[in-house]
Amino acid sequence: TVAVNHKPELRDHKVTMDGSTAVTQVSKTARPIFLVTYQDADNDAPKFVRLFLDSAAGVNMTSTGSTNYRTGVVYRYQAPAPLALGSHTYRIVAQDADPFAEQATEVSGTFEVVNFAPVLSEGAVAPATGSHNAAFTYSVKYTDTDGDAPAYVRVRIFRSDNTEQVLNLSGSGDYAQGVTFTGTIPANSRLPLGEYRYRFEASDGEATAQLEGDGPEVTNAPPRLSNGTVTPVRESGRAAFRYAVTYTDEDGDAPDFVRVVVVQPNGSEITLDMTGSGTDYAVGVIYTAEVPTNSNLAPGSYGFRFIARDNYGADAEPLPGTGPQVNSPPQLLNGRVTPLSGRLSTEYVYEVTYKDADGDAPRAFTGTPGGEVQVNVDGTWYAMNRVGTSTDFTQGVTYQLRLRLSEGTHTFYFRTQDQFDLVETPVQTGPTVNKATITLTAPTGTVVLGQTVTLSGQLTLSGSATVNETVQVVISSPVAAGEVKTVNTASDGSFSVQFTPGVTGPWSAYASWAGNAEYDGVNSNTVTVTVSGASFTIPAGISMISIPLVPPSSDPDFLFGFNTATINLIRWSALENRYLVTPNVRAEAGAAYWVRTSREVQVNPTGTLVDQTQPYAIPLARGWNMIGSVYLQPTLLGAAQVRVSGQVLSLAEAARRGLIRDYAWRYDPVARAYRQVRSSDLLQPFVGYWIRALEDVELILNPPGSRAADITPVNRSAKMSETDWSVQLVARAGQVVDSDNYIGVSTESQRVEKPAPLEGYVHLQLQSPEGDAPLAVDVRRSASLKQVYTFEVLTDLPNTPVTLSWPNLAKVGRHLEMVLVDLDANVRRVMTAVPSYTYQSGTNGGSRRFQVIVQPRVRTAPVISNVRVAQTRAAGSMQVQISYTLSAEASVAVQITDATGKPVRALQAGQAAGRGVSSITWDGRNGAGIAVPAGAYMVRITATTSDGQTASVVQPVVLTR
Repeated sequence: TVAVNHKPELRDHKVTMDGSTAVTQVSKTARPIFLVTYQDADNDAPKFVRLFLDSAAGVNMTSTGSTNYRTGVVYRYQAPAPLALGSHTYRIVAQDADPFAEQATEVSGTFEVVNFAPVLSEGAVAPATGSHNAAFTYSVKYTDTDGDAPAYVRVRIFRSDNTEQVLNLSGSGDYAQGVTFTGTIPANSRLPLGEYRYRFEASDGEATAQLEGDGPEVTNAPPRLSNGTVTPVRESGRAAFRYAVTYTDEDGDAPDFVRVVVVQPNGSEITLDMTGSGTDYAVGVIYTAEVPTNSNLAPGSYGFRFIARDNYGADAEPLPGTGPQVNSPPQLLNGRVTPLSGRLSTEYVYEVTYKDADGDAPRAFTGTPGGEVQVNVDGTWYAMNRVGTSTDFTQGVTYQLRLRLSEGTHTFYFRTQDQFDLVETPVQTGPTVNKATITLTAPTGTVVLGQTVTLSGQLTLSGSATVNETVQVVISSPVAAGEVKTVNTASDGSFSVQFTPGVTGPWSAYASWAGNAEYDGVNSNTVTVTVSGASFTIPAGISMISIPLVPPSSDPDFLFGFNTATINLIRWSALENRYLVTPNVRAEAGAAYWVRTSREVQVNPTGTLVDQTQPYAIPLARGWNMIGSVYLQPTLLGAAQVRVSGQVLSLAEAARRGLIRDYAWRYDPVARAYRQVRSSDLLQPFVGYWIRALEDVELILNPPGSRAADITPVNRSAKMSETDWSVQLVARAGQVVDSDNYIGVSTESQRVEKPAPLEGYVHLQLQSPEGDAPLAVDVRRSASLKQVYTFEVLTDLPNTPVTLSWPNLAKVGRHLEMVLVDLDANVRRVMTAVPSYTYQSGTNGGSRRFQVIVQPRVRTAPVISNVRVAQTRAAGSMQVQISYTLSAEASVAVQITDATGKPVRALQAGQAAGRGVSSITWDGRNGAGIAVPAGAYMVRITATTSDGQTASVVQPVVLTR
C-alpha cells in the first residue's frame, strides 16, 4: 500500500468586521478580519496559511484553536490598522507540513473600504430550531462609524404560513463600536411549524440598512426522562440535596435544557438547571443538579418533577417524584438589647427567645464560650443564660446576657442549633454607648514667674456634635492645694483657662467634667507647667541687687539657686547697724543685697511671687535699710505709703512728719557710685535700694501703675533767683565717679542723706550742720550771705588721683565768690578761676576734708607798683636789673618777651614773694642760654594770691650791646 498525501483545501474564506459575518464592504475605521477554513483529509497541520492583501507582502494567519484538520480549522488574520478607502483584493495560500508537501488551491476575493452609513451585522435568531412554544430571540449588531443613534432597529419575520411579524429591537451603547440590538418572541407564542426567514432593518434617520437570514425551523420532537431521584431524602434545610435524572432522545438530539422543578412545602416552585456528562443521548445521559449547602430550605415535605426540551424545541414528558423531607430549624425570636443607649457604667441586657416547631432542645456548642444560645457582640461570642426553668421549646424559652460595653455604637446577633440546623439572626445595631473624653494641654518649655499661662482643653461627647457644658480645671502649685476654675465650653467643646503662677517649681493641672444622664463624668490627663523665677544677670564687679520673690526659706542659697558664698553676699542690718556676710545673711522678701563677683553670673531664682496687683509691706527699722521691689514691673517710689502705729500715710506726708525720707539711693555698678532715686522715679525689679527710716515703720509698695499722692519735683542745678543757687560737686578717682552731690541756697532748705559706701569707691559726703547723718544734698535757707559747707571725700582706692569738680558753677550769680579750701593741705582755690582740684590718695586710700566758702565777692586783687628796669655793665658783662613792690603775698611769674609778645625767657615761674620790694636779674640770654640781639623787649610781671586773685604789669626795656 502506497501512502498518498492529499492536497489541503482552503474554503469558506471571507472578510469580516466582527469575526464571523462575511462582508464585501469594510468601514474606513475598522480593522478587517480575514477568515479561511483550512481542511486536510490526512489531518496534516499546515506549514503556513498566508494572506496577501493588495500588493503587500504576505502575512501569516493564525489558527483559532482546533486541531481537527479533517473537519477543518479556521485561520484568522486582522489588519493592524484601518485600510484606505476604495477597493482592495486579497488572496490566501496554504501548504501542509507533510514531507510531500502539497499546496492548497489559492483562494481570493475583493472587498471595498467605504464610509458607511449604518451597518447591520451578526444577525441571528436563537434557537435556530425549536419547539413552537420556545422563545426565539433575534439579535443584530448595529454599527455606525459616525456614531449615529438609530431611528429604529427592527426585524421583519417571514413565517412559514406566509404571514409577517415586525419586532422592534432595543439596545444602547457606543454605536461607532457596534451595539447589539435584541428582541424576543416570547415563549408559548405557538408559532407555526416550518422554515422561517427574517430581515433586519435599520435607519439612522437618513440611510437604511438591511440584513436577511433564514430561521428558525420550528419542530416538535420530544425527548424522554427516567430514573429521577433526590438524595438525601431527609436532612437539614442547610444540607446539600442532589437531584439526578436520565435524559434519553431516540434521535440523539442534545437537550436544549434539562431541569428539575422543586416543589416546596408551600406549593411554590424553584427550577434548577441540570448538567450532564456524555453525548450519547440515544442511550441516555445522566443529568444532575444540586441545591448547595446553606441554601436554607424551608422545612417540610418537598416534591419535584424533571422537565427537558431538545434543541429542536420538543419537550419531554415531565417526570415527577417526592422528597426530600427538610428539618424544621429552631427560631430565635425577639432578639434585642436594652437600653439602646447609655453610659460606660450602664449594664446592657441582651435577650432572645429560642423556639423550635419540632420541640427540639438546643444543642450546646462545644468549646469556648459554649452555651446553648450565644450572642455575638462586635465580633466576640458570649454564652447566654436560660431565664427560668421552662423546657417548652415549642412555646419558646428566653435567654439573656448582661454586659458593660466600651464607647461607640455596637452590633450584635444571636445563634443556636438543634440536631440538624444552626441558625443565626441578622446583625442588629445597638446599643450606642456614650463616652466623654476630656483633654488638657499646657504650653511647652519653662514659664517665667508672673507670666500668664493659658491651659487649653477639649471636651468631646461621642455622638454629639454640639457640646455646651461646664468643666472645672484644678490647678495646683508646688506648695498649695489645688485651685478650682470653672469654665463653660464653646459649642465645639473647646475651653481654656488662664492663671498667673506665683511660685516657682512644677505646677500641675487637670480638667474634670461631672457628666450627665447620658455620659459618665471624666477627668483629663494631668499636665505639668514648670515655672522658673524671672532670670537676670549679675555683672562682674560689685552690684546692689534684689529679687522680687518671697524666698522659699531664710537661706539665700534656696532663693538664688546656688551657693551664695560664690558671689560674696552681703546685707546691711539696720537693727545691728552693721554689715552681715554669708552665712549670716537672711533671705527676705523686699530685701536688697550687695554681691561681688569676678564674672557675670546668671541667676534663676526660686520663690513665690507676691500678688502683682496688691500692695506689699516691707518692715523698716530705724536707720538705713536695704530694700528691693517685689514686682516684676517698675513701680513708682512716690506711690508708696508708710504705716506707723496702724495709720497709713503717703510717702510725702510721712517724710514731712519726719518718719522716713522720701527718696532712696541705688548703686551704679558702672560708675561705682550711688545715684539718688527721687519720689518721681521708678523702682526697678532686681535693683537694690537704700532708704532711711527715722522711726520703725512699714513701707508699703503699691503695684505697678499706681500714682503718687503728691510729688514736688526738685531742680537742683537751675539758677532760681538772684539769691537762690545750687552747685553740683563731683568726685572722681580713676573710673569711679560720685556725682549726685549738691550744695546751695533756696527759699526752702533741703537735705538729702547719703548711705555709706561698700568698697571700690570714691565717696563725697557733706557734713550736716546739725551733725546728723552725712549728706549728698545741703540746700540751705537764704538767711546769711556767707555760707560754709564742710564735706569729706573718702576712697579706698590707693595712690589714685582724686579730682573734685563743679561743672555747673557758671549758673551761680556773679555777685558771689566761691572758694574751695583743702583743710588737710591748707590750699585755697577760687572756684570761679579753676574748673577742678586734684590731690593724690594715700597708700590705703583715705579721706580728705574740704570746705566751700560762699560769700559776696570782694575785689582784693594784688597790686604791683614801683616797677624799675635798668641795664648795667660790669666786668665786661651786660645785665638787666628788675625790681617791683607787692601789696600782699603772692605767687609771682616774671617773663621776657620780644616786642611782638613772643616769649623769650621765663625768669621766674610762680615763686612765692612777700609783701614789699622784690628784685631779679636778667643776663640778656634766652631760654637756651644764647645772648639775644640788641633791641626792644618787654618785662611781664604777674602776681597771683592764694585765693586766685591776679595782677599783671608790663614794662619795656631797650637792650644795647
